[in-house]
Amino acid sequence: MNRYTLTRYSDGAQPIHVDNLEDLFELPCLAAMDELHEKKPVRKDLYNLVRMTWWLPQYRDASPAEFIKNFEYSIPSGPGMMRKRRSTKFDTNLRTILTVRFPLPMNCTKDDMQRYRIGCDQCPYSIYGSLLFHNEMYEQLDTQSE
Repeated sequence: MNRYTLTRYSDGAQPIHVDNLEDLFELPCLAAMDELHEKKPVRKDLYNLVRMTWWLPQYRDASPAEFIKNFEYSIPSGPGMMRKRRSTKFDTNLRTILTVRFPLPMNCTKDDMQRYRIGCDQCPYSIYGSLLFHNEMYEQLDTQSE
């Protein structure tokens, strides 16, 4: 089932405090994704990582261009990984996403995340339960559900 589950730390998930982007890779699903850096990830996975980061409070005031530049140099595998996987189409789509609409990150229960999961019953984290996202994301959800 492809749906979003919002919990704001209420699902018993262990919280992760993100001081820099490398902290996101404490989530086992993202650590597994990073271990696959020799292969090309699905573009959707990179978008999801961007979405996750974009909704963190410390990144919401950056311009899309500034955010993308900081993002590509801050991920653990560095700019080489991004250059290897990126294309002009990726950059154009990413700028569109960040300037026109603000899509939500995929949660652990999303089918696309199954490639990287270790199993919900074995994982002390969840994307929506472990990360403290900007309140604007929750407000957007409330508006969409009305």
